Amino acid sequence: MSEKIIKNILKWGSFLVFVSFFLIIEKLYFPYVTGKQLYFNILIEVLLWLWFYLILKYPQNRPRLSLVGWSLSIWLFVLLLSSLFGVDFNLSFWGDTERMLGWFSLAHFFAFYLILITVFKNKKDWLFLLNGSVLSAVILSVYAFLNYDGAKFQGNVNMTSNISTLGNATYVAGVMLFNFFFVFYLWTISKDYLLKAWYVLAQILILAGFFYADVSGSQVALVAGLFVFGLIVGILSKSKRTKIYSLASAGCLLLILILSLVFRQAPIFDNNRVGKVLREFSSSNVSLNARTFAWRAGWQGFLEKPVLGWGWGNFAMPFDKFFDAGLYNWTPNEEYYDRAHDMPIEMLATAGLLGLLAYLAIFVAIVTVLIRAWRQQKIKSSVLAIVMAVFVAYFIHNLAVFDSLANFVCLIISLALVDYLINQEATPKEIKSKFNLDSWAGVVILALVSLLTIFLIYSVNVKSIKMLSAGVEAIQAWYSGNSEKALDGYQKTFAYKSPLDRDLRQLFVGLTISTPQGLSRATSGQIETFLGSELAGSRANLEFNPLDYTTLIHHAQLLEVIGAVSRDENSFDEALSTTEKAIDFSKEHLAAYKVKANILVSLNKYDQAIEVLRQSLKIAPSYTKTYCSLAYLELKFGFSTQETDVWKNLDNCLDSGEIRILKPGDYLLKVVKHYETINDEVRLKKVQKIMSAE
Repeated sequence: MSEKIIKNILKWGSFLVFVSFFLIIEKLYFPYVTGKQLYFNILIEVLLWLWFYLILKYPQNRPRLSLVGWSLSIWLFVLLLSSLFGVDFNLSFWGDTERMLGWFSLAHFFAFYLILITVFKNKKDWLFLLNGSVLSAVILSVYAFLNYDGAKFQGNVNMTSNISTLGNATYVAGVMLFNFFFVFYLWTISKDYLLKAWYVLAQILILAGFFYADVSGSQVALVAGLFVFGLIVGILSKSKRTKIYSLASAGCLLLILILSLVFRQAPIFDNNRVGKVLREFSSSNVSLNARTFAWRAGWQGFLEKPVLGWGWGNFAMPFDKFFDAGLYNWTPNEEYYDRAHDMPIEMLATAGLLGLLAYLAIFVAIVTVLIRAWRQQKIKSSVLAIVMAVFVAYFIHNLAVFDSLANFVCLIISLALVDYLINQEATPKEIKSKFNLDSWAGVVILALVSLLTIFLIYSVNVKSIKMLSAGVEAIQAWYSGNSEKALDGYQKTFAYKSPLDRDLRQLFVGLTISTPQGLSRATSGQIETFLGSELAGSRANLEFNPLDYTTLIHHAQLLEVIGAVSRDENSFDEALSTTEKAIDFSKEHLAAYKVKANILVSLNKYDQAIEVLRQSLKIAPSYTKTYCSLAYLELKFGFSTQETDVWKNLDNCLDSGEIRILKPGDYLLKVVKHYETINDEVRLKKVQKIMSAE
């Protein structure tokens, strides 16, 4: 192939990355996430092979990393080190199916960066790529409004699965944030009036989609980006009028923001979106308060492992270990954080101080090279302001969220754009190398790259697609009660031996625990074989990380099921010891206490179960479900404490609305008599409702 043909294929292949934004593959587990990333992986692996062919056949195309490229490389290297020395290398390297952002995926984003800085070398190239990005953002916005269901402006707007192909409001806001500034840049470099008209329309639609996503932190990020833009233009502009207008605009923007926050409780902000955004930055915001518990846990995790952290992607470990029961005051349904929702905290906890410094170094490098390029008159002050604003907005956006595939794609494009801007006047240097296709060394390198590409495409990505698809079919059969098909599907799922199968193993354990009726038509022999396979899979997951809290909980519950089926005391004993291990690791997280109490009930050790629940109640008095579980055991199996405490537990339960825990039974007769005696009509009606459900 000629040099020109290869470059054109790489350019169009890079454009096809945007297709990933719109993929929703229902037959895959986490259809809004896995399909996108696996498509991206395969596409990049094919393009990377072509990239190697290009730089071996035509060495003059070999890219030279700028300070930005080197900082990005160092960050990835530090994350790899943190993965190697972390608590769970499997999770760090491969990631999970819910996020698909293990180190393996990050390496693909870096490969995308290498491709972009190699073949996108002029204004025409960047018009092509950035217009593709803007077009994708516009389609996302239009798609959102076409799927408007008439109720999205009532309360919180959440641009999730029903109206966005990205599956989450924050991901949409991130894409819109990047492309808002991309449009500004395209406007400055384009001289075509038809294109400028398109940019006006695109900007309107992008802003509409951005505010429709309704992510307060992202909206603050936009304001911050605009402030930085106005400040830089005002400081650097040679025009006195432009300088005055820009600085005045930036100052007014900052003043309006400050005054709006100070007077956010004013009646003018009642029942409108501006007021909603402003009032979310308050001490009473549930989501914000809940996240502070995750941030504190991340900080404590950093203090315990300050150099390289717990391992990339392993934020759940410090979150569990340093779990603060005060979180139940804000999220009674046990909000779980497997990500910090704050990138600096995420870096500190999972990659330590080295990880945070490497991450911040990327932004320092960006500022450094852009200022140098401006001083050398390679870029105008307006371009400098726009690009700086992009990264300021992105950084602030990531102070309350975490990245996704779409946001990473936009980030990589922005980094490659910086590389183009600082090198656009550089003269290509002739490279003489013995590593080319005219030498054995070059041929061997290409052969090895070819084998690696084939291996990655099939053994990692294709097998994962097949595994996830088979898993979904097995799950559907499970829920439909087709036990034979479900069990066959289970065997088929794990026969592929995909590196992403740990989540599916966990999922099937969860199904066995929560919906055992999926095995209702299976024979005793099939059930025994299936449970044995599940137990082996659960133990394999624990080998990755013996202190993974969620895996320990599921493992204990599975052992309880196996014990109930086989009446094997050893299974119950192992289940109890597993819960103890989880409690020792995360002393204030209540899930293990509840599971331990349930296992003790299965063993008819009611007094011990009640004692465990009382222990958890002391840890988190605001967790109302414990009152219900405790009242149920105390009433059904006899008072084992002062009667006044039992009635207090029951009162708290009935007042909480968690009455489904109080199952119908004869024990409710004395409850009815109690409330009749004290003339408590409200609670009496709730108890009678429970009894009528029998």
